[in-house]
Amino acid sequence: MAERSEVLEQEAVRDASPGYSVEAGSVSAEDVPKGYKRTEVGVMPKDWEVRNLGELCYFENGDRGSNYPSPGSFVLDGIPFVNAGHIKDGRIYLDKMDYITEDKYERLGGGKVKTGDILFCLRGTLGKYGVVESNFGRAAIASSLVIVRTKHNIIHREFLAIYFASNFCDRMIDKWAGGAAQPNLGAQDLKRFTICFPSLQEQRAIATALSDADALIEFLDRLIAKKRAIKQAAMQQLLTGQTRLPG
Repeated sequence: MAERSEVLEQEAVRDASPGYSVEAGSVSAEDVPKGYKRTEVGVMPKDWEVRNLGELCYFENGDRGSNYPSPGSFVLDGIPFVNAGHIKDGRIYLDKMDYITEDKYERLGGGKVKTGDILFCLRGTLGKYGVVESNFGRAAIASSLVIVRTKHNIIHREFLAIYFASNFCDRMIDKWAGGAAQPNLGAQDLKRFTICFPSLQEQRAIATALSDADALIEFLDRLIAKKRAIKQAAMQQLLTGQTRLPG
């Protein structure tokens, strides 16, 4: 299933960008194809830019001062106070969410999220991220996260999210997180991350192609789960004699 998923995504990317035919890791140092260039993140098309995230995004830490909510100040219902444990696979989950009061939220001097923000994990499981969707509403972040806000005329949010989920980002984490027993990053480290990207139009095409591939994978996963349930029911009936095989 994983191999099939990779094939689907590669085919989708090629369909979205006909000129995309060379993988970064597939070329030797002596053999850079025509129309491509070698960069610190691999072999990329010549018309793609190579820049640091600090040039492409705004970053905002949470309020780490005296107004930072303590565990004892959380309430059952209020404004979400998002930490790394609430983020998985690019999404923010309300399961087991911590909430703060309106008054606590208003006192915070920073770390208030907006629609379209990406929340990136700086401690714990480095590199986890979650996109703030349009229906999420108000929220604030814990100190383990940083808000990444794209400059829309340069980098597309969905393309940046794809980058955060890629091996390219993993390499940057290994480079800047340090070798401590419990590695961590700061917003200044994240600003140094290198990213290679095409025009906004091609960024959107890549994001659409991979989104379509994800939708297909989710459909196939649901289909497999349904078939497994049918098999389980058949096993139950066959092993108890409720259903008899012919002959």
